[in-house]
Amino acid sequence: MLVTGKLVRFLNRVFTQDPSPFLGLRIQYAGGMQWNVNDETLTLTVQGGVGASQVIDLTAYTLAGLSGYVAGLPGYSVLNLDSTRSGLSARVLLDGSGDQSTSNGDHLYAYTSPLWAYMDAVGQQLHVAKLQVANLPAEMSLTTGDGAWLDEIGGYYGVPRISGELDPVYGARIIAQVVAPKGNNIAIAQAILAATGQVAVVTDQTLVGSGPILFNGTYTFNGSHVYGGSTATQYGLFDVTYAFDLINGLDSASYAAAITALIEQVRDAGTHLRTLVLTGSTLSDAFQFAPTDNSDSLVLNYANNAVYDGTYNYDGTIAFNLVLTVTEGVAG
Repeated sequence: MLVTGKLVRFLNRVFTQDPSPFLGLRIQYAGGMQWNVNDETLTLTVQGGVGASQVIDLTAYTLAGLSGYVAGLPGYSVLNLDSTRSGLSARVLLDGSGDQSTSNGDHLYAYTSPLWAYMDAVGQQLHVAKLQVANLPAEMSLTTGDGAWLDEIGGYYGVPRISGELDPVYGARIIAQVVAPKGNNIAIAQAILAATGQVAVVTDQTLVGSGPILFNGTYTFNGSHVYGGSTATQYGLFDVTYAFDLINGLDSASYAAAITALIEQVRDAGTHLRTLVLTGSTLSDAFQFAPTDNSDSLVLNYANNAVYDGTYNYDGTIAFNLVLTVTEGVAG
């Protein structure tokens, strides 16, 4: 019953604190037995006989179900089950203990008070809160936090979770993104590599305004020509060439948007992305185990029956065959 009895004692005296108990059931054992009900758990400790001690979760049974379960155990028997209340949850059993060798020591009492039922529900929530308080330090860490708690921490640092990203990956990414060097072209390229597994090239650019008109004697200062540059020199621009992540499942437009968002997170203030260019991608893998015989080799074959070089038609007279061989290796 957790803290139900304690909560009831805190009530004003205008409330009836009596649990309105009734004899729930009597448990006997062919040998010595002591019982204890505490925190919704019934513990039966026996000596001798043919049976064994038991620890029973009361939340899993009604009084009738508990009676049937215990009566079916070797050496046990159950008496005086109140049939009018047998459908109640076994959680209504009052905390206490007894020894069947003493007078009425096999009596297990239960409550019928609605006030006790309400306080039992409140006690359940307080118990959950107590467990959460104990878990709170772990949820405050990026290495042990999970779920909504990890999302909350990521929000503090401005690093939202990517759709479908698992907790261990997300927590590690928050740390890496917060402590990673930021701002210059190398830092931006490293961020893209860490996020996609693909190499990117970030190039600083300076756009020079139109040059001045030369005084070569061809034109005179008669107002027919405007002297001076039409635009100022622009600084702080950079271009990014990036590769497509072949296994992330995004379409090209969404992928470009994700790369742009990542760049916005790590670029320095006052610098701006000028162009974003998609280029070729790389994908590699290796066998986990070394080959044991020739049957483990992997051969990929590609065949094209004709090649067109401006001289021959696609008539099959010129055969072009390309064989690609992949050698099995050991992952490092």
